Amino acid sequence: LILDLRDGYGGNPFGYTDVFYRPDVAWEQQLHGLVPNTRYTGYDKPMVALINGGSRSAKEFFTYQLKKTRRATVVGTTTAGAFLGAGKFDIGADGMLELAIVGLRVDGKRLEGAGVTPDIEVPLSHAYTERDTQLQRGQEILIEEVQRKVDELKARNINR
Repeated sequence: LILDLRDGYGGNPFGYTDVFYRPDVAWEQQLHGLVPNTRYTGYDKPMVALINGGSRSAKEFFTYQLKKTRRATVVGTTTAGAFLGAGKFDIGADGMLELAIVGLRVDGKRLEGAGVTPDIEVPLSHAYTERDTQLQRGQEILIEEVQRKVDELKARNINR
């Protein structure tokens, strides 16, 4: 999986990433007289996350988690460092103001103003095209990781 976290805004970081961390749980459905259909709720396959200076807020928190836990290889350039909690204030019937009002720390570190650095620095060129340098490097890394996993499985089967 290549997870593209480049550009855009964050949001509330809690809960939506659970599928990448929880154990894989088999969920089986079977209609009367038919073969069971099994699905899995977690995702534990190799993963690359793409980031850049436009990755901000909850995307930075998520990137930090992926990097720290080594759940994914993080590729690209340092995130924006725009990591503050915001409050929402209504402005009349048709408006809203979002204002940063809460300082945040992750593992005691401030990401505000610093951002998250990638595992592998790849300058952005030709973004979102077939020549996207960060995406190409992410694909190479993912192929290497999948091949490593295949080789490990083959070695385990040979040693049995």
